[in-house]
Amino acid sequence: MRLTPIQVAIVKHRLEIPDAIHECLNDTYADQFDYEDVCDAAEYLAEAIEEPIDYDALTNVERQVLKDAIEGSTYADAADDAVSNREMSYQEAAAIRRAFERLQGLI
Repeated sequence: MRLTPIQVAIVKHRLEIPDAIHECLNDTYADQFDYEDVCDAAEYLAEAIEEPIDYDALTNVERQVLKDAIEGSTYADAADDAVSNREMSYQEAAAIRRAFERLQGLI
């Protein structure tokens, strides 16, 4: 799995908040994931995501953290807000939205 620079930024944005990822995973999987394991996976992925990743070689917790980092991302919504606040151009936000949509199709 190889990501574009915008997709890397999208994933890293969510990986910066492992507390939220842990909460979402445990809501979905009934407290199956240890907090430290989620934090370790988020830290590993934040570094590893810069290069192509072999999704099949990831541990279960790493796969679930990556999936949540994509599905739970608010990066595209923040870009839309930035357009509304005239902090970002519509074209920049549209590029982020397209990258986000393609990213969702990878998992």
